[in-house]
Amino acid sequence: MDKESIAAAATKVTYGGASGAVFFGLTANELAAIGGLILALIGLIVQIVFKVLGYLEIKRHHDEIEKK
Repeated sequence: MDKESIAAAATKVTYGGASGAVFFGLTANELAAIGGLILALIGLIVQIVFKVLGYLEIKRHHDEIEKK
C-alpha cells in the first residue's frame, strides 16, 4: 500500500469513528430533543409558508377590488 491510500483510509476511519461517536454517544432523551427541534423547525417553516401564501391571496384580492 502506498502513502496516499493509507492516508485516505485513515481519513475515512476517522470520519466514521467521529460520526459513530456522535450518533451512538447520544442518549434516547437527547435524540428525542433533537427530533423535537427538527419537528418544531419544520412546523415553523410550514406556518411561514402558509402565512405568506395567505398574504399573497389577500393582496391579489385587494388588487382586483381596486381595479374595479
